[in-house]
Amino acid sequence: MPYNPTKWINTTYDADGEVLQKGTPYNAENMNKIEGQLVELDKLPATVATHGNDLTAQEEHIQQVEERVEAMETSKAKPNGIATLNAEGIIPSSQLPSNLKEIRLVNSIEERDALETFEGLRVMVMLGESWKEYVWNGAEYIKTADSENLNIVLSWGNITEKPTTFIPSAHAHTESDITNLDKYTQEEVNAKLRLKSDADHKHTESDITDLDKYSTAEIDTMMRSKAPANHMHSEFSEITNQERRLAELENSSGQLHTHENKDTLDKLTYSGSKPGIDLVKIEELENHTHDYKDLTNKPTIPTKTSQLSNDSEYVKSNADRIHVSYSDSDIPPLQPNDIVLKVI
Repeated sequence: MPYNPTKWINTTYDADGEVLQKGTPYNAENMNKIEGQLVELDKLPATVATHGNDLTAQEEHIQQVEERVEAMETSKAKPNGIATLNAEGIIPSSQLPSNLKEIRLVNSIEERDALETFEGLRVMVMLGESWKEYVWNGAEYIKTADSENLNIVLSWGNITEKPTTFIPSAHAHTESDITNLDKYTQEEVNAKLRLKSDADHKHTESDITDLDKYSTAEIDTMMRSKAPANHMHSEFSEITNQERRLAELENSSGQLHTHENKDTLDKLTYSGSKPGIDLVKIEELENHTHDYKDLTNKPTIPTKTSQLSNDSEYVKSNADRIHVSYSDSDIPPLQPNDIVLKVI
């Protein structure tokens, strides 16, 4: 933390000895601040010396690193040194041991046996159109491949460790490659379809056996002996049981007859809103009452005296206004010739 020095100023006075500006006080706080900074300054030489020792150690370490880097540069691409990488990140073959460059190719077994061997040496011996491949295991050559063995055909029974399940990749077969395929041929399907009808089809009447129906001729014959449901007879003799019907008519009120009180009955009218005239006594028609609410075309009855007219001039008065009052509190201001009617 940087040191913040105290600003020291003197106290100034005027000609009369009065203080114009107070100076910095010599108090304990300021003195302790000064003492503390002196203590910190006393520590600085030791700190500088320590840094000097650290710098010396760092310089020695840097020197060691530089020496190691120089040694690596010197041993690069040298025996027992460090191999370099080319632009593709691969060690150039010039820096590989001669016995590890690639598989050795020879044209006979004798040339193979003449090679300098090391463990892992691979040799391919070319024998005309065939070849054999060997690897040196440190004591002898072991044959690892033979072109003639590539044509050997093994029976399925002689193959060991066969998988128990076979999951092929996606592929397709032609129909001819599948034996015992459970299917109909196109001709078989067509033959079966020829024996069937379309789902939506029609039949002629001749295609339906045991059809429960009347022919048109049969219906016409039966209709000629029938009459329409609504019909009339021109003569009474065409009605069956006419004698029984005549007796019933003669004994019923439906026959021709007369009534007394014709004058009263002539006053009855029928609007047609009911299926028949209600049977009532003549006395009930002459003497009866009605509720006022059931009457129509009732006259309007005035509810205020102002609504009354004096056409008959029965009531005469020189009053200008008439007031109807139900209490003393609702009587308006009165004028001369006013009439007040108080309802009790």
